[in-house]
Amino acid sequence: MSDDKEKFGVHLEEQLKDWQHKLDESKSQAEKKGPDFLARYNAETEKLADLYEDVRYRLKLLRMSGGDAWSEMRVGIEKAFSELKKSVTTALEKF
Repeated sequence: MSDDKEKFGVHLEEQLKDWQHKLDESKSQAEKKGPDFLARYNAETEKLADLYEDVRYRLKLLRMSGGDAWSEMRVGIEKAFSELKKSVTTALEKF
């Protein structure tokens, strides 16, 4: 069971890093388009920061959990992860 937990955690961590990289790239592009565009970009992606931190926090808790507790926590983190994925995808499509 701990192998599954570790694989799950590694997968989430890799996806979070990938999204952060893509968001950093899109912010760099937004900066080139001027202050008004950057302000809109920042307003949109500010929501993502909270979701991102929530998923990272849940991932930390998941990794510290033991036994069968992690499978219960997995449901919550998958829901938060799904919401973050949807938000990141929407933001990247806009910008």
